[in-house]
Amino acid sequence: MSHIRICLIGDFAPNPDEGMRKFATKLREELSTKAELILFNPSRALRFKEIVNFKPDIIQYIPGPSPVSLLILRMLKWRIPSAVTSSIITHPYFLVRNPIFWVFFPPDITMTFSYDWKDHLDRFTKNAFIIPGAVDTSRFKPIPPSEKKALRKKLGLPEDAFIALHVGHLRKGRGLTKMMALVDKGITPVIVAAKSTGMDPGFKKRLVEGKCIVINEYVPDVESYYQASDCYVFPNESPLMAMNLPLSILEAMACDLPIVSFDFGAISRWYGDVPGVNIVRSDEELISRITDIKEKRPEIATRKAVENNDWGNLAKTIYSIFEEAVR
Repeated sequence: MSHIRICLIGDFAPNPDEGMRKFATKLREELSTKAELILFNPSRALRFKEIVNFKPDIIQYIPGPSPVSLLILRMLKWRIPSAVTSSIITHPYFLVRNPIFWVFFPPDITMTFSYDWKDHLDRFTKNAFIIPGAVDTSRFKPIPPSEKKALRKKLGLPEDAFIALHVGHLRKGRGLTKMMALVDKGITPVIVAAKSTGMDPGFKKRLVEGKCIVINEYVPDVESYYQASDCYVFPNESPLMAMNLPLSILEAMACDLPIVSFDFGAISRWYGDVPGVNIVRSDEELISRITDIKEKRPEIATRKAVENNDWGNLAKTIYSIFEEAVR
């Protein structure tokens, strides 16, 4: 079979500094080696003439799903009946849990990181697939302890502190205020926030006054902050505030950091049994686990758990699903 023709709908902004943009960009890069692609931003997804002229075999909507994205895929299917429509459950809006969307607006293919979501979708469709997460393990990797102090000095971080890192959005709903409680435990909270996702100056001020170090700018070498840290913290509990399998957690694991995270999305199903991954269910337990890591330095095997989960592997999995669908 010749190359599959794929219409990718997503945010392919240059210099991606946020998980969903990174996901779209890396998937585009990897699929471009296997398929012929045309790219559309979601705001241009209903430009039927351009998509029809491309004659796609697959129409893949990356962000979401949401009521709007499922409706857009349905409208494109009406216009191009031969195309296979596909949605990836990366950052699901809670509304699409409602069966009505999967009964009346189902894409031909749905892919998800979550076994819980697959069980839900299996009630309405036969074409729901589990896919793995992905991370650039050649870029995100641990450094020798002997290099950490020099790296901290370069980044302007305290050289002898125990650093608990979070990378992501600077939004109130992400649970970041919980990190301020670490200061009394002799732990330095560092938050690297994506500039492109916006920022509430008052909220940033609150975190800084709580003695968090906040970096709110585009950081091209964000891996250096993981490498300079001692622990990664994911304090978010809201399903509206992060990908179902957060990319930042995979990046931290690739750097062989211990993880302390709320039981969010698909994290515990994929990595809950990995030495060094700590799943918590309360603010008190979050602080306690991070403190234990500081004091006891327990066994860690986080990089080993993701070292085969590169973007090429994810693209290969997705492409094989596409090949089967267009046969």
